Amino acid sequence: MNKTTAILASILAVILIVGAFVGGWFAGKGRRPQPSVVVQTDTIVFRDTITQYKPEYITREVIRRELVEVTDTVTIHDTTYIAIPIERREYRDSDYFAVVTGYRPELESISVFPKTQYITKTITQTIEVPVKSPKPWGIGIQVGFGGQYGISSRRVDYGPYIGVGISYNFIRW
Repeated sequence: MNKTTAILASILAVILIVGAFVGGWFAGKGRRPQPSVVVQTDTIVFRDTITQYKPEYITREVIRRELVEVTDTVTIHDTTYIAIPIERREYRDSDYFAVVTGYRPELESISVFPKTQYITKTITQTIEVPVKSPKPWGIGIQVGFGGQYGISSRRVDYGPYIGVGISYNFIRW
């Protein structure tokens, strides 16, 4: 083996070693478990009836006066005009607001139907862990630099090595 071939073989061995480390690093990244997220949403809607009987008015305002013709029943041609106040009243509470208009207006009752929503959101996050851990022993392609003992030549030749072999993994990634 001449010197140029040995240098090229050494460079090739170094490239293969670096490639094996980089490939092993990226291969180990893909096996990590990804978390799964489950979102459940429950919505409950309540409609409650609130009835208020004879509420007290808050504001009272005379908005106009109307003249109403009143005829006398005894004398046919006797006519009198009466001014009747037309009122506007507002009724208000924390649950309702009402307005009535007329002559002596009163609100007898009011019913409101408020809508109440209760939204419950449950988020569950689980991470799946692999059951088996990888075993330390394996068979694979080996790349390196080593020596070879020749039986017939009775000497050790050093150089790059590529082959298949059994290995024990001290470090895993």
